[in-house]
Amino acid sequence: MRTRDEQIQAFVEANQDSICHEDYTPDDLRMMLNAAIQESEQRVRAQIGRDSERLDWLESQPFTMLQLFDQGWTVSTDQIARSLMEETARNAIDAAREVG
Repeated sequence: MRTRDEQIQAFVEANQDSICHEDYTPDDLRMMLNAAIQESEQRVRAQIGRDSERLDWLESQPFTMLQLFDQGWTVSTDQIARSLMEETARNAIDAAREVG
């Protein structure tokens, strides 16, 4: 498996003529690709953190149920529906956390 730097280098070499603005050097393109990768990794880490918070909240609730119905996701805690028919499980958990 190639390293990130090797993959970026291969991308730069294969595409520098077609995607580089005349004012950009291959090093500029390499820098922009690295920045985009780092931003993407930060978004992934943030999402993982939010998912951990969601799971911690679910785990702390009494009698938690996360259910998928034809109309969407629902979260119930202590036999009370806290969110109704959300598009995703994440949205349902977030809505339930806001209620209480």
